[in-house]
Amino acid sequence: MAAMALGMALMAPAAAVHADETTSQSGAARVASIGFDAVILRPVGFVALVVGAGLFVPAALITAPNGWHSITEAREILVDNPAEHLFQRPLGDF
Repeated sequence: MAAMALGMALMAPAAAVHADETTSQSGAARVASIGFDAVILRPVGFVALVVGAGLFVPAALITAPNGWHSITEAREILVDNPAEHLFQRPLGDF
């Protein structure tokens, strides 16, 4: 279960690459992409955020000897990116 959640967490940011393609869709395709985003991608993004936040604590402890920059980088990768993907991205843009 944890391996599956980690795999989804790693794949979630890759979906943001195709954000510009949804702007030229027809009405039915746009509704379908919004539904897919709301039903599939947002829950997966939430799981990615929760798993990333859980992994951030040990990652911060491991990277702490390298300095504050390492902790900040771990936070950006594990928490900030999934949070942006989940909360700031418009529905249907993935």
